[in-house]
Amino acid sequence: TGSYYKIEGDSVTETTDEKPVALLQKWVNIDAVKVYNKEIIMSADSIIVHGDDKTPVGRGKIFEVNGMLIGTSGLASEGIHMALFAENHTPLSMDDREITRWMYEFVMWRAKEFGVDPKNEYFNSYLIAYKGKAFYCNAGYVGEVTDYFAIGAGQHYARAALYLGHSPAEAVKVACALSCYVDEPIVTKSIPK
Repeated sequence: TGSYYKIEGDSVTETTDEKPVALLQKWVNIDAVKVYNKEIIMSADSIIVHGDDKTPVGRGKIFEVNGMLIGTSGLASEGIHMALFAENHTPLSMDDREITRWMYEFVMWRAKEFGVDPKNEYFNSYLIAYKGKAFYCNAGYVGEVTDYFAIGAGQHYARAALYLGHSPAEAVKVACALSCYVDEPIVTKSIPK
């Protein structure tokens, strides 16, 4: 048996049921970020998974919107919603408290715009680079990235590569070589620090 995500109303839950109610399209992917002296670089793979099928889309899961880089791993729909939200919403400042507030503003916006139950908060993990800083967000926790970080499938491989001094693109390449849930091509974007 495997682990699946099922939909019941607006709720998405993980289940080990033999016959899941529905399979969701997911970005089973790797995102890596590194903070350098003059820039912040983010890289991602380019796979979308739907059930047992995978499709390399060639554009990665990094959105460059409103002066921000946003990398995401998780549900494709939530990542798209975040990109739409970020078109007209930016954090007021780049600190843990404000990024946490901004993420919950996203949850409420998503509930209003798309009818997603706000009790579900957010499912995806995110890397956010803006105004010379980078943060990761996962399950309500927000932390500043002062050196490097990676999220998603293969994140441990990518973090090891980053620890050894490799670039985000090289770190994603390592994850692609060692994890069956991620795939090339690799997309890299940067913003000034």
